[in-house]
Amino acid sequence: MDQVLSAPPLAESAKQTWIDDLPLAYFEMDAMGVITCANRASHALHAIEHGSLVGKTPWEFMPAGEKERSCADYLSLIASGDEPLVVYRSFYTSAGQFRVYQLHRSLIRDPQGRPAGMRVVGIDATESTRELEEAHQASQWQASVLASLPEAVIVSDALGLIHYLNPATEEMLDCSAAELAGKMIEEGVPLLFYSSPEQSELSFRRALQSSSRGSAILLDRQSRQLRVDVSTAPVIDQNCGFVIGAVTILRRISD
Repeated sequence: MDQVLSAPPLAESAKQTWIDDLPLAYFEMDAMGVITCANRASHALHAIEHGSLVGKTPWEFMPAGEKERSCADYLSLIASGDEPLVVYRSFYTSAGQFRVYQLHRSLIRDPQGRPAGMRVVGIDATESTRELEEAHQASQWQASVLASLPEAVIVSDALGLIHYLNPATEEMLDCSAAELAGKMIEEGVPLLFYSSPEQSELSFRRALQSSSRGSAILLDRQSRQLRVDVSTAPVIDQNCGFVIGAVTILRRISD
């Protein structure tokens, strides 16, 4: 992609042929953001009744909420001369819908090295962006569910490092999530005693192998003893079937 964006200058006709052969949408803008050239892939995304893309600005095809921010970002880059980063923008296409594009951008400079415009290559990222947003929403929903549980929940990875604990755990152990994050579960939640019909001891390695249930005495962060019921289960990746961690549930036993 960097080789495409940093191609050496060509004669105008040869340049147009070269960019028209690109399978990705490509266009160039002047310092004010006016499109000066665009390839066939760009025009194919543009409703034909709207005429040529040349002479327009890309902000004409963006949602109202993105236009001002995107324009300001562009003019700021032209003024600063900083090489632009990859960004995501939504464009209204000939299909009658907004699509999200990953934009790879490079400044066009005049003979004195001053910014005179920008080259842009767009990659349709609508589906991947949607999948990422859905995964983010699912993660937030799951976090909300775990946070609402009255039982203490601790999630560790396959190495036994604590990745998550819910508010009930913070309250039970008298600590914050930040205090235990990244610690080995056996260090963060030390057991003084464990009893179970199935096994005589509990470790994160056993928790990775099978579910278990028992009772225990553990220490909170102030070194006070707590009597709890302990349930553990391996966490299995539904896509590959591998064990990726373990979940531990603690329930306080009244003295």
